[in-house]
Amino acid sequence: MVLDKIEEYYDVILVGGGIANISLALQLINSDKSVLLIELGKDIDKRVCPKHNIGTCVSCNPCNITSGFSGAGCFSDCKLTYSSEVGGNLIDYIGAKKFEELLSRADDMFISHGAKQPKVSGGDYADKLAYNCLRYGMKLIKGDIRHLGTDGSYEVMTNIRSKIANSSNITVLCKTKVTTINCRENFIECVINKSECRRIHYGKICVAVGRSGSDWLRSQCIDNDIQVTNSSVDIGVRVECPRSVTDEVTDHLYEFKIVNYSSSDNKVRTFCVNPGGYVVQENYEDCVCVNGHSLSDNKCLNTNFALLVSCNFTDPFDEPILYAKSICHLSNMLADGKVMVQRLIDLKNKKRSTKSRIARLSITPTLQDAEPGDLRYVFPANVIDSIIETLDNLNNVLPGINGTNTLLYSPEVKFYSSRIAVNKYLQSFSYPNAYFIGDSSGVTHGIMQSVMSGLYVAEQIINSK
Repeated sequence: MVLDKIEEYYDVILVGGGIANISLALQLINSDKSVLLIELGKDIDKRVCPKHNIGTCVSCNPCNITSGFSGAGCFSDCKLTYSSEVGGNLIDYIGAKKFEELLSRADDMFISHGAKQPKVSGGDYADKLAYNCLRYGMKLIKGDIRHLGTDGSYEVMTNIRSKIANSSNITVLCKTKVTTINCRENFIECVINKSECRRIHYGKICVAVGRSGSDWLRSQCIDNDIQVTNSSVDIGVRVECPRSVTDEVTDHLYEFKIVNYSSSDNKVRTFCVNPGGYVVQENYEDCVCVNGHSLSDNKCLNTNFALLVSCNFTDPFDEPILYAKSICHLSNMLADGKVMVQRLIDLKNKKRSTKSRIARLSITPTLQDAEPGDLRYVFPANVIDSIIETLDNLNNVLPGINGTNTLLYSPEVKFYSSRIAVNKYLQSFSYPNAYFIGDSSGVTHGIMQSVMSGLYVAEQIINSK
């Protein structure tokens, strides 16, 4: 790579423009630190998905939904969860007292930048549902939720972007690919707009590249002799069913987080519930996945949610991300590069869904260009069995969830299996000037704890010499 003759320096470089590094950057506004935030995708005002206008995915690289300033969270359903039981393991590093403090500060950050939606707790209804879940061997994870919705999330992120733009010490480079991180000599190499190459030195660096960047980050850790531990990955489907099945629960809780263990001892959990929401396709660098969105002023008659099976691996296998991507590639191949969809009743009857069978549904699928197929050709048998068993068990507390109008979309995968070796300050043991936060670190698995990790590291940087 040919580099510019002029080599730059910043006190702090933030690699990745998602919510973790954004929350860190906010704390450094107008400080005595020169800050450079680098993002692979486009700036927030340029992040427009062509599918919204033309009806089909054109495979933008990087995807405007998953990449760009404010990361995948910008167009997510954005549920802020207030429980240490979901969203990561940050509490193991910082302790319960600090966790509660940062949780409050993270909430204040969203409110001060335009989050108007109230918290929902569920109260007595949550207690009753939790009791009923226990009757059938399941566990309801209780906790307050503040639901911003996709449009509410975009408003907050836009306000944050404006604040950063008006700062005197923070530079933002979008459409910039970091090719190399050299922790030994404290510099990065990057390519701007696919043409201009730079080497930039730093005092401190914080890497938060999200789930979509986890593969790349793992390779950088290996190059820098930073230990990375792999253990498990979550794979599964996105379920879509009539709102009438879930409304009683979602009207009280908005989201139900329920854990079930299958007969094969697989942990299966519900995640990211979108009442009245829409199933959407997300493009990563080398695969297509499914997700769900919800808008405050545009509701449909369906509900969708993820149903994820935790796959744990032991020696000698140590490539859970590669395994998960192979599942994605297989699903994409069988669905001609699209999201696959199958009726639950067809899956149970061991037959492939077809367009004519999908047309018999009483509901209208919200992801219209999903390709009908057979999930048994995608997932291992114990994953399929765990999904079916869990839906049948959920039917005890959500009657109709395993009915003839239930659809399953594939693949829903969470790429957060790599955990980077960091100390209690989220610093690399080998390189104290390097911090790793957010979902790509393996420490957090969601928006709220990602924000908290950014706030936490900002304290370390501000107080450092």
